[in-house]
Amino acid sequence: MSELKFEALLNRIDMVFTQGYLFNGEINVDQLKQSYNRTINSVEKLTKRPNYLSQNQFSWESTLKSQQFFQTINTDCFTTALTNISKNGYSLLRTEDQYAAFGLIILQKNNCQEFMLITLTDHCYLDAQSANYLFKLIIQLYNAYLSNDSKQAKTVLNTAQLLTYPNAINFIQQVTNNQGINNHPDNVSEIQKYPMIHDPAPEINEEKLASYRAKTKLAKTVSYDVSNVISRIRANSELPLTKNSIISALLAKCFHKVHPDTANNNQEKVTFAIAVSLPTEQQRQLLSGNYMVSISVTANVITNTVSRLAELIQKRVQNVKQTQQDFSRFILREEFLSRLNTIEDPHAFYLTNWTAHEISLGKVTPQGCTFKQQSGLLTVNPSDEVVASYVNKQGIIICITPDDKVTLSITPSITEEKPLDAMLDVLPLVIEQAQ
Repeated sequence: MSELKFEALLNRIDMVFTQGYLFNGEINVDQLKQSYNRTINSVEKLTKRPNYLSQNQFSWESTLKSQQFFQTINTDCFTTALTNISKNGYSLLRTEDQYAAFGLIILQKNNCQEFMLITLTDHCYLDAQSANYLFKLIIQLYNAYLSNDSKQAKTVLNTAQLLTYPNAINFIQQVTNNQGINNHPDNVSEIQKYPMIHDPAPEINEEKLASYRAKTKLAKTVSYDVSNVISRIRANSELPLTKNSIISALLAKCFHKVHPDTANNNQEKVTFAIAVSLPTEQQRQLLSGNYMVSISVTANVITNTVSRLAELIQKRVQNVKQTQQDFSRFILREEFLSRLNTIEDPHAFYLTNWTAHEISLGKVTPQGCTFKQQSGLLTVNPSDEVVASYVNKQGIIICITPDDKVTLSITPSITEEKPLDAMLDVLPLVIEQAQ
């Protein structure tokens, strides 16, 4: 059973993320509700609740409360409804009689062929990619029921029952086929000496945290067509650049545009973080938990072109994964979180890609429906100043469609400062000038 220190931390942060999947077509509400309920009941972890005594005394225990939250809502605007649901995510999942880890809402418009499926996820249970996989299982079961395919329905439910949530050591053994980390001591040395350009955030005190809790939290979200800039940047590079590397480079350029004097006191470099998945997509079929880790990237955001920045980012991520530094970071994080103390985060900002690839590519969609867009939002409500220091830096959530429409959403700022909001305002100019 899982006793991840990271999940213990997330339990104290009260972090809930919301994902909206927009489709064209019609949805059978009753059939989807049945598929949702049966899938949730089949995933062992989702039938339990966290029992937090301390960072080193954290476990999962059975609960008599309902683990399901399913609603259908009519709306005039999908975007507004999604934002309102996100800001109330925690209270929707938690009621006197309910302790849901993963909720599902259907947004519908009158006389409209579009609908949005919204998932609410308690981050303590799942990361975004695990949530995407769970959503995929619900849709697969829905399609099996519509087709009266009992064999496929049984296969999907059996798959859901196989999802495990191992602790750190067992997870490493599972995903490396019992080989472990080949060069962990060398990795630790490389991680410790990697240059980190410290970008301090305002200190969080009890007054600031109380002020944050009292405010309505509305995420800033924008969408852009980035097909032309992706083509242009790829033409300027000898590497087969990924869309995520290019968008990450564009956002790094935006940071300098908005903060020309804050790249560590006029130095040319800045450190930011990119979240990567430790398990492969195939390994995700056996896991339900938080198995992402952040990779630090220190780069010259002033003199490098966007194409060069994208190359540096992609090479950095590839090197970290090839040398298993990502697994070493995962172990180091677990060790560090056994001693929960206030931190000073050296990253300027965080980037995380929540794209549900099989959904967006149309491989798994509700029967008779076409995928259009995905959006991701996140809310946090830290229990105290110590855990608040772990989410004191803002991040940007990235969702990309196959036709290169990108939706970006900013995570909350606990302090009054919102350094990333302005980044999205200058993104169109950076896209226009990108080389």
